[in-house]
Amino acid sequence: SNPKKKWKVMLPAGHDWDAGGRITSPVDQFDLLSAATDKSYSRELLTADLQAVSGGYAQQAFPMRVERNNAFFGLYMFGESVDGDWRDDYGFSEDTLVYKGELLAKLKSKDLAFGQATFRKYYERYTLSYIDDNDQQLRDLITTLNTLEGDALAAFAYQHIDVPQVVEALATMRVVQHSEWQHKNYFLMYDPQDEKWRLVPIDFDLNFGHWFHSPCAARCDDTAVLNWPEYPGENRLARVLLKNEVFRAMVDRRTRTLADAFLAPGVIESRLEELLALMGPDAEIDRAAWGQVGEKQTMAKAQAILLEK
Repeated sequence: SNPKKKWKVMLPAGHDWDAGGRITSPVDQFDLLSAATDKSYSRELLTADLQAVSGGYAQQAFPMRVERNNAFFGLYMFGESVDGDWRDDYGFSEDTLVYKGELLAKLKSKDLAFGQATFRKYYERYTLSYIDDNDQQLRDLITTLNTLEGDALAAFAYQHIDVPQVVEALATMRVVQHSEWQHKNYFLMYDPQDEKWRLVPIDFDLNFGHWFHSPCAARCDDTAVLNWPEYPGENRLARVLLKNEVFRAMVDRRTRTLADAFLAPGVIESRLEELLALMGPDAEIDRAAWGQVGEKQTMAKAQAILLEK
């Protein structure tokens, strides 16, 4: 419903783009993120910064002034696609099974009652879609996550969940306050090469206190600090770590080390000043071209609101 759309740019077969050397390896597709729900134009970039600090899986992002026929079109963000190139960079095998969580995809047992068409609306399959397997591996995972308990569930996690990766993701998303990946905006990946599942967050425009709620949905101007220590515990894979004393201690320790580094006095403040100097003029042109829903805010004002909580 936003007039300023997100775009996915897909290059012709055999063509790659290196973004003038700004990205670690060339890509054949990428996202143009509109920041239509983020008047600070900063949340995607701050999240990418922390992902780089954390050393875990990351999606690169940087601002782009987009022109059409030599005229200003919009201020966008380059967003790295979590696609085959991305998986290759991180060493996934070509047989990796990938699903994207949509709607209210919390890996709960009730989802097993869905017919295949409805199941795919919640768990959109991104790879190996030509195989008619009724998504049995994912259905088996959901069964396991909702059946095993205690030591048996912990043993399954050690054997079939990439615990360090999920710990890193949980801790990183705590610090940036990703408010939606409990039920959507994540990729669930299973690589038969090591027989482990991974939970990879995506889509970061509602981070840092910006969250979806009534009556303004994703366009709300207020910010709030939610119950991040327990979030996203409703997601049954995340819950395995958050409800186990040993795993939870790992998540808490990693959260503290990341918070100490990224939330230290002046770190975010200086980064926001840098982004404002870089994007401020184009942000004003973009605001005039596309308008804003709710309170009219300059980029500087929206950044100040981001810092309030």
